[in-house]
Amino acid sequence: MSKAVVLLGDLGSDHQGFPPTPVIAGSACCELDTIVMFAYIGYFSVFLGLIPLPIIVTIGFRYVALIEDRVATDSGGIATARMFWQGRVIGRFFRSSNVFAYLLLRSFPGSFFQQRASLLGDPDVRLPRLWQVWVMAPMIFLYLMVANVLIASAILKMQ
Repeated sequence: MSKAVVLLGDLGSDHQGFPPTPVIAGSACCELDTIVMFAYIGYFSVFLGLIPLPIIVTIGFRYVALIEDRVATDSGGIATARMFWQGRVIGRFFRSSNVFAYLLLRSFPGSFFQQRASLLGDPDVRLPRLWQVWVMAPMIFLYLMVANVLIASAILKMQ
């Protein structure tokens, strides 16, 4: 099955005994509008994804440290990450990601997710919603922008 739309320079189909010839007239923008749109989506998502990084490693990290203090267990992943990744920028990002995973896992119902959350920290500790929002919101925004970039790039490669 052939494409329904051809662009300038594409090879036309043969019909009624005539050989295929290059398309020399018509609109050059039929298919390119979607390509440009996905390129812009990917481009802006890269830069929008950088916005939450300073929030994650500054304001949000205060709440990460408070959550770590409350939920860390001796053998849990949060305590291990806290010891391994100190308080520098990269360490703050990785510790924030770890607490994000903990909060995400404990928010799902079911024993499987609670068990996975218990590998990181104590899932039964009550935490203020404000603390959770300061950790979850920037990380969710960051990961959504990463997903946008990956999807836009995959669509562009398929074109």
